[in-house]
Amino acid sequence: MGLETYYMSLEIAQLLRRLGYRQGVAYSQDGQWIAGYNRYLGFCSVFDVELWGILDGLVFIQREGHKRVLIHTDNLEAVKAVQYIHSTEANSTLVKRIHMTLQTIEQ
Repeated sequence: MGLETYYMSLEIAQLLRRLGYRQGVAYSQDGQWIAGYNRYLGFCSVFDVELWGILDGLVFIQREGHKRVLIHTDNLEAVKAVQYIHSTEANSTLVKRIHMTLQTIEQ
């Protein structure tokens, strides 16, 4: 993939996020593609789109019976919300659902 194509893909992905689309990919530990998914969320913040992407990925991983998960995102706000239970964003229902899902996966 050329550099121009990569930049174009990033621009399209950012535009889709602003429009409320979220897509994700699940990979195995050795880097093998497992599945991809997408969802149209309607009008919402980029932060909420990121959280929905994380939650959808976690629910998929949970259904597949995996016991470990590594979350990749380029949104620092989402990272902080998921990583720190006592963050200001922890009041979000999405963040609470992510924390509950993580607890069931990690048991």
